[in-house]
Amino acid sequence: MDLDDLNCIQRHLRTNSIDVHPTEKAIIINYELEASLVGDLGDTMLEESRQLQKIIRVKNLDEWTDIKQLAKELIEKCDLIPASKYNELTTLLHYLQTRKEVATTRPQTALSDRMKNMLIDRPDSETRDTTEEAVIDKLDHYIELLYEDLPEKIKGSLLILKLSKNSENLIELTTNETLVCALARVLREDGKKSLELAINIVFIFACFSNYSQFHITISQFKVGSICFDLVECELTREDSWIQELNEKKALAEGHYNLTAQADFEKSLKRYQLLIRKQNNLLRVVYYLLLNLSEDTKVEIKMVNKGIIRLLVKTLDRDSQELLLVVVLFLKKLSIYIENKNQMKELSIIEKLAPVLSLTNENLVSNTLKLMHNLIFDNQLRVVVIKTGLILKLVTFLSKDKHTKTVLTILYQISRNDKWKTLFSYSSECIHLIVSKVLNPTPNTYNEIISLAINLALNQRNAQLMCDNSYLNELFVKCFETKDPLLLKLLRNISHHDDPIKMLFIDYHKQLIEIMVNETKEEIIVECLAIISNLTLTQIDWYSLFIEYNLFEWIYERIKVGNTTDDDIILQLAIFIGTAVNQRECCLCLMDNKIIQLLIDLLNAKQKDDEIVIQIIYAFYMFVRHSEARDVIVKDSQVAPYLIDLMHDRNKDIKRICDATLDVIAECDLDLASKIKEEKFCSHNKQWLEMIESQACDTIDQLNNGLDESLIYPELLIKTDLLNDSSSDNLSDEHSIQQSMQAMSLSIDGSDEPVFVSTKKHDIIPALVTTAIKRPQTGYKNRSSTATARVNN
Repeated sequence: MDLDDLNCIQRHLRTNSIDVHPTEKAIIINYELEASLVGDLGDTMLEESRQLQKIIRVKNLDEWTDIKQLAKELIEKCDLIPASKYNELTTLLHYLQTRKEVATTRPQTALSDRMKNMLIDRPDSETRDTTEEAVIDKLDHYIELLYEDLPEKIKGSLLILKLSKNSENLIELTTNETLVCALARVLREDGKKSLELAINIVFIFACFSNYSQFHITISQFKVGSICFDLVECELTREDSWIQELNEKKALAEGHYNLTAQADFEKSLKRYQLLIRKQNNLLRVVYYLLLNLSEDTKVEIKMVNKGIIRLLVKTLDRDSQELLLVVVLFLKKLSIYIENKNQMKELSIIEKLAPVLSLTNENLVSNTLKLMHNLIFDNQLRVVVIKTGLILKLVTFLSKDKHTKTVLTILYQISRNDKWKTLFSYSSECIHLIVSKVLNPTPNTYNEIISLAINLALNQRNAQLMCDNSYLNELFVKCFETKDPLLLKLLRNISHHDDPIKMLFIDYHKQLIEIMVNETKEEIIVECLAIISNLTLTQIDWYSLFIEYNLFEWIYERIKVGNTTDDDIILQLAIFIGTAVNQRECCLCLMDNKIIQLLIDLLNAKQKDDEIVIQIIYAFYMFVRHSEARDVIVKDSQVAPYLIDLMHDRNKDIKRICDATLDVIAECDLDLASKIKEEKFCSHNKQWLEMIESQACDTIDQLNNGLDESLIYPELLIKTDLLNDSSSDNLSDEHSIQQSMQAMSLSIDGSDEPVFVSTKKHDIIPALVTTAIKRPQTGYKNRSSTATARVNN
């Protein structure tokens, strides 16, 4: 049927119920609108109904108001209230008249009140103001102004902005499709023509964006996309303004032309005014986009369109209010590694450095939080170091508001050993950190003690931590609280050589007493570590072992089958290595059969490289005493174990074994020969494997009946050099060494191979195939301090 056949549309209104507004002085009318299309013959072609709601505000209602007269006026003026509802309406109005004021409840918000106040409660100084009061009942008139010329559009948008700042009007404004559509259209068509108009309209949408339930309305009219175009346009304008301004400045300075100078000054003032207006627009736009980015899908779209590039470019501006919104937005985006990498490419750290010098505490606080998100990237940490921000960050430690964030940033920097020295350039920095360890601010103790523990690994920092009786105060607090983290700090300080170690002599007995009587393993470990670091001749270890019965205490913890934690076992091995440096203590430990305990422990913990290294180091310290060396060589299995460990994959284990076996070889000639042979096999392993492989091939060829002359090309000739019946030219030791040097192959990268001896009868056994087929023990690789101690 054609549209011409349809005569009219009939509408019917049916009032369903009347109720009071829950928070305002208003009557809510729930009604139903029925619409039907009627043809020529009066038949209904199409019917549709919709549930609607109307709010009638009665703000002037007070205790002196005549309720009955007010009810009659409402029925006369509003067709939706039938006369039959008079009594009900009177009752509702009386209820509103006597009801106590209820706090206004706002729609569910997506952001905190602080975020909303940052923008909404701040009037725009650059926007043209009007004395006309905005009234919600004149909304249709304001919408009509949006269809007039530019001045009327600015006026209409400003009046609508005044309405939108009142949260009570937002529902009515956002449900008015005509209004939202007109605002979006004007912003798209005329937003680039007038900064004032663009600010007003974007401000209106920013008020809507404070509440999550209105985000759909904003997205429906593609306001976010329009705002992106506005930002790109304004930033491009700024570049052209700067270029024009520089040209006028060069012209004014080059020819000393008064006219050109005046023109430049006039352009500069105009540029500064436009920049201020731009800052206001960008602030409102970024605030709107920040609210919309609550939806992760919308945020991803923004990132794909280049929001990070626009935000980082805006960091060059000097408006602190604009920078606050930009930093908040970047902080939200920086939690994703892809966004962080993009910020790194745009050199964000260099742009954030000047922001830290501004006076806005809220801006500085959020900038530090943004840097905290970025500092986990090692390359960005390098940039922070190069820009000299460490000393700047340290100055914020005195402000409680920034302390926790700054500490986490400094902690990440302190993880690199090369950068720990930077903190010692200012002694006040280390003293401030130690003072905060002793008197921490609330909820920052873990951060400050962690930073101090890292910095104490640097010797200069450790020395500064011991100044001004700080070490004594640390020990006093440690003995009172028995804090494991504080003990770990003292442990790292004690790691350094004299004169720092000498400062610990006054406290070693108290540490041993805590160690013996304590039941918490973490405290025992730290006390053991501190005592083990005190490699001082001034300490009488033998007397301490007797006084505190340390022999039995150690025996109970390292005997096989005990459930002692591996960390304690490791520290006990280190402690034994430190104590046996004293002769009396060494002999006493020998009498208590500590050697056999260490051997049993070596068998039980052979997969733990660090424990193995420290046990071998303890053997090394034992054999340095002649009395203990004889017992270890003749009455224990230490030497065979060390010989076997020479073939270990861990280079630190091999190095300490070599040093220990060198000492053993000096007192036992039989073992010396075997040790030399094993060293030769270990050092020239690759070459010997090649010889063994060629020998096996030779045997296979002989078994196949081949001619012997084809079997031994140069092998028999070279091995004949070692025979006692060889030519006279090879009889001297120098010739033998040259021949072996030509045959051997070093695997350690040294220029010269290792030989067992220069005597022929000592070299021959090293080439026997049975000496090659020695099983090797493989262990994990770990770092160790024992190697350094042996080298020292």
